Amino acid sequence: MSAEETGRYLGITKQSVLNMYHAGKLLGWKTERQGAIRFPVWQFADNQRLAGIAEVLARLNDADGLDDWARIGFFLQGHGMLNGKRPIDLLRQNRLSRVLEVANAYSE
Repeated sequence: MSAEETGRYLGITKQSVLNMYHAGKLLGWKTERQGAIRFPVWQFADNQRLAGIAEVLARLNDADGLDDWARIGFFLQGHGMLNGKRPIDLLRQNRLSRVLEVANAYSE
């Protein structure tokens, strides 16, 4: 979604969305041609951020060398420490502690 669409979805301003992105509290990536930031829909549920996303992002933001795509990949790829499951799926099952364990390994 665009920043404007994300703002409407969350019930906040476009600028608030961009501020959250720059503060590392929302996942997004910058498009090459327009330089606009796009936000993956899967990080939201019920007109808010998916429970646990902010906590996991805080851990990933402490890791050196992780860009937007690496953080997105973290959530979407299966991990050996999670028996091949994806962190995003575990967050949807309210299993934040397991995802945080894996995220901690990135920042060590």
